[in-house]
Amino acid sequence: MTVFRGFDYIVTPSGGCTHHVRNKFTAVPNSPERRKISTSIYDLVEFLHDVLEIRQFPWASFEHKIALHTSCSAIRGLNMASMSERVHDPKFSKPRALL
Repeated sequence: MTVFRGFDYIVTPSGGCTHHVRNKFTAVPNSPERRKISTSIYDLVEFLHDVLEIRQFPWASFEHKIALHTSCSAIRGLNMASMSERVHDPKFSKPRALL
């Protein structure tokens, strides 16, 4: 945990890892250091969308079709997109908004 002590943010490329460290990090005793890590960790999409508030990349172009899969951990654990089974909730997707 001391590795991350001097950083304001910890950014990971995985919603599952982010969800685990933020919400299920119980292998380490509860301490101010552990709580700091749990509140400072972000998935890359979440960091770009929520912290930096990026809404467009005017310099970028990618003229190909892609498939987008948002993991269950990112949807349910990080609230990164609306849940398909909750049909009356507003629809949103942070990864799609960035694309």
